[in-house]
Amino acid sequence: METVLVVPVAMLVVAVGVQLALWAVAGEAAQLAADQAAMTASALGASASQGQAVAQRILQRSAVAGHWTVQVVEDGGTVAAEVEGRVASVVPGWFPTVQAVRREPRAHFRPG
Repeated sequence: METVLVVPVAMLVVAVGVQLALWAVAGEAAQLAADQAAMTASALGASASQGQAVAQRILQRSAVAGHWTVQVVEDGGTVAAEVEGRVASVVPGWFPTVQAVRREPRAHFRPG
């Protein structure tokens, strides 16, 4: 009776390992997109929409997650980029998400 449980348990362990690896890769993609979006949008003369476009291009290349949302907000002297996505599911019923945030000071020209 015990050997009957070995195969399903082993398959579950492998699936959870694959799911965690996908989650880690998606987290890296989300952080890269947030970093690049904030740095682009905070540049002198740049806009939040330019930062958002950069993040979207980065995330289009990521196949481990989908349903990405990117929000770039200018707040006074700071630009904040937030990226969120849902990781592809390998384990039935488990839909992990990733989230990354980056804040950058807005670049200003100071003559003199």
